[in-house]
Amino acid sequence: MISATSLINNNGRTRPAVTFNTAVLHRRGVTRRHALRPVRRSMLLPSHPWLFAVLGAGLVPPTVHVPAPTGTYGPFVHHALDLVEESGMLMHPYPVPDELRVLEGARGAQLTVRSFCTDKLRQGRVLLLDGGPSLQVLNICLFPRLDLPLPTFSADLVTLPGGSLVAIDCQPNGVPPRPCAHAEAALDAAFARHRPRLPDGGRIPPDTARFFSPRFLWSRLPAEMSAVQIQELLLPAFEDYLRAYLCARPQQPAPTAKRGVWAPPS
Repeated sequence: MISATSLINNNGRTRPAVTFNTAVLHRRGVTRRHALRPVRRSMLLPSHPWLFAVLGAGLVPPTVHVPAPTGTYGPFVHHALDLVEESGMLMHPYPVPDELRVLEGARGAQLTVRSFCTDKLRQGRVLLLDGGPSLQVLNICLFPRLDLPLPTFSADLVTLPGGSLVAIDCQPNGVPPRPCAHAEAALDAAFARHRPRLPDGGRIPPDTARFFSPRFLWSRLPAEMSAVQIQELLLPAFEDYLRAYLCARPQQPAPTAKRGVWAPPS
């Protein structure tokens, strides 16, 4: 699957998001060194017990400190986790290699990764990069279980010195999802509400467009916008799309031997 941040090239060509992210991180001096400080639970997200479950289960050494979300897109992380909880899904820890949980740079840039799973999601991944006002990145992907006919929710929000890039979508996974009238109507309403409010992001090459849905939100925001203005414009769209995705209720398949691979431990 191609991440939406692969569309950032102005020449119309696509390139994997990992190449872009790696280049930016190297320019900012971000390394694989992660913070090894005593955990202060007040610095985590106390409203989300799965973080404590990760620590309690021994999946993360107690010396690895994952700080609370910060920067322009920090509030989006809080809202995303709240919406997942409000949907009724119980989050379970999904292991992340210690060296990838917190990456720090000599110039103060910090990359944090959180991950979880639910009965419907084989993985939810939240990546947040806070490198100062001119380097803010949020990547959220919710991957459904492979035996469920659901799309993948993805949100890529990138702020650079030249402006901000916005890509939010419920991406098809190759197999047509079974209709869910309530979710479809909510996505249609979200697209109709927010597409006119956002500047157009420019032409999407045909070989890339096939990876996105007809409701793909793709926009470029001017550099003059402040962090508060970006939040006021994008947070409602982000919430509407995520809420619509989470309300989908696919028909549960019959249990199979393979299901245990994706289902969280009981």
